[in-house]
Amino acid sequence: MPADGLNPRTALALGKIGEDATAMAQNGIAELDLGGAGSSSTMPQKQNPVAPSVLVALARHTAGQTAILHGAEMHRHQRDGAAWFTEWMCLPKIVLGVVAELDVMGDSLCESGRSKRPALNVRHDHPAAPWAFSGYSRDDMSQVK
Repeated sequence: MPADGLNPRTALALGKIGEDATAMAQNGIAELDLGGAGSSSTMPQKQNPVAPSVLVALARHTAGQTAILHGAEMHRHQRDGAAWFTEWMCLPKIVLGVVAELDVMGDSLCESGRSKRPALNVRHDHPAAPWAFSGYSRDDMSQVK
């Protein structure tokens, strides 16, 4: 698959994870605990979703650069130098954006610092947890393999 297809798809998938994490961590829903990152200085009970917001911002940036890259596919007679320069101005930004998203995903969302403990914690006691509507208890669901 060409780089202009795989990288934007990866970026958008990670951006969607960021959007979902932001939605699930917001006050009133609180299905997800972001591990204390991004605490508010004025509202100690609030948790700012910094890492998920970075994922979303980088995904949007990659989508914009991809649009420019696709616009550069229009060439004059043979190989247009301006289109070629445009492609090479966008492609590194797309690749670096995806690499940055993967870095945020690995460092900020999957593990917390040197402790290697999960930074994302699903709140099992939340009424909207997956097993809350299934008729099974949390203990029943932990037995499922």
